[in-house]
Amino acid sequence: MGFWVAILITLAVFGSVLWVMPSPREKALTQMRHKAMGLGLKVRLVDKTLAGKLFPWLESYHGYVMYEKYHSIGKKASSSGTKIIRLSVDENAHELDLQEPVRQFLDQTDLIKSLPESSEAIALFSGGVALLWRERDEPEGVERIEKFLAGCIAEIDKLRGFEG
Repeated sequence: MGFWVAILITLAVFGSVLWVMPSPREKALTQMRHKAMGLGLKVRLVDKTLAGKLFPWLESYHGYVMYEKYHSIGKKASSSGTKIIRLSVDENAHELDLQEPVRQFLDQTDLIKSLPESSEAIALFSGGVALLWRERDEPEGVERIEKFLAGCIAEIDKLRGFEG
């Protein structure tokens, strides 16, 4: 009888340890986020408040992450507010929303084509640019996102008037 008790206790301890250990998906996400932070990006998990304010079309905000890149020190945008450019297809979108000038400009520069397929939206704010996506890509996707955000900032700097 003591043998069975020892086996049950061992299995309980072993099961608890396995339950706490990160899954392969969690390990991959951690690597991607560390790589992004190493490239100078800010990684922000989307919560209910942020999703409600900026991305009202999202049915579930779970699994979405924003990777943000800021303007270089000393540059400040002359305009304020956040502009959201939706990348996913929306059947209910108004035709004027499809003709968004900034979206058309980014389409002409071929920057959007380099983004991962799970990209949902681009947020342009006075401090920089952010990309909303689901982090479903190979690790090289982080480098592509960093290049996209840096290119976006460079191209938008050309469009807008910035004060140094």
